[in-house]
Amino acid sequence: MLEPADSLAVAEETGLILPLGEWVLGEACRQRYGWQERRPYLPPSLVSANVSLKQFLQTDLVEKVAKVLRETRLRAEGLSLEVPENALMEDAETAVGKLGALKDLGVHVVIDDFGTGSSSLSRLQRLPLYLLRSAAP
Repeated sequence: MLEPADSLAVAEETGLILPLGEWVLGEACRQRYGWQERRPYLPPSLVSANVSLKQFLQTDLVEKVAKVLRETRLRAEGLSLEVPENALMEDAETAVGKLGALKDLGVHVVIDDFGTGSSSLSRLQRLPLYLLRSAAP
């Protein structure tokens, strides 16, 4: 038996984090679409999916997200992607472009665990973000 944090580390080490992340994204979008279809009278809401550093660094991340949205028929405005802060530090210019493309799709982007890395608020002003979520104290 592994604790959730340990299982994520194993998934990262073995390379399973990419297919696992894609599966989670697809299931989250399918589930969110299903809720809206069954209860159209409810106000629109977001479903959040975490994106690992390895997922974020994939050159075709935006295309994969767009494909999942098409396949699940979920409107992009119903999806919030939680990106780890360290993903922004790997290659800031590429990160800005990728976040802008996700925003152009209509996806909400949340920087998860802000404050655990070396980001500064002044650097974040350039990013098309929906929300910053700070790390637990």
